[in-house]
Amino acid sequence: MIFLHGAMSTGAELQPFVDAMAPYAAVRTPDLPGHAGRPLAALGSMRAIADDLAAWMDREGIEKDVVGGYSFGGTVALHFARHHPSRVSGVVALAAKHDFDAASLELWRRLLGHGRIEGVVLPGGVRQADDLARLHAPNRWQDVADANAALFAGFAAEPPLSQADLQSIRVPVMVVSSNLDRIVPWEETLALGRALPDAHVAMFVGLAHPMRKIPLLAIARNIHQWMIHHQLVQSGSHA
Repeated sequence: MIFLHGAMSTGAELQPFVDAMAPYAAVRTPDLPGHAGRPLAALGSMRAIADDLAAWMDREGIEKDVVGGYSFGGTVALHFARHHPSRVSGVVALAAKHDFDAASLELWRRLLGHGRIEGVVLPGGVRQADDLARLHAPNRWQDVADANAALFAGFAAEPPLSQADLQSIRVPVMVVSSNLDRIVPWEETLALGRALPDAHVAMFVGLAHPMRKIPLLAIARNIHQWMIHHQLVQSGSHA
């Protein structure tokens, strides 16, 4: 499986998910453009992000795989399945957002604000700004936040996933989120499941953001069962 991180994160921060999936499948977690020190240029559009992932798969010798993601990474995974269908055998969308209405875009704009980030203290007493500076060096974390904000602002005119896009995704999709999440309401998760031709929707209780709130061991077991049902454990193997 290939699993993608959310905005302002990195592949390395998905290690808890990788560990939870370890008994069932090997998981690769590439860094999205502009994150973890990668050049910011390809973060300018969804199509560029998807093409960047396809190029990474080419370099790694991966012809086709299960592609998933957490939060915005799940949005990218669905977009990738729509525009690079030959590279995807299935999708896992964990706490993935697809409805970028005005209220959602305003929330994401606030979440990416420099002042808000500078005021956040993470568990353990680490300032989020310091943590982001470490994760994204040599890029400035402020530049990564601004690039993400510009990308999301463009969704007002061109959403990353239209209803027609979702209906065109023909591979199996496992949609997973929580009943109380503030960023991806449960009604939105249900709507995503209804829009996809072959979706399995699973709910857990509590919050889905941040990832440390998610019961990853239970989620991993459910993903494994879904993969077995759709014969994806082997069909998603590397070329």
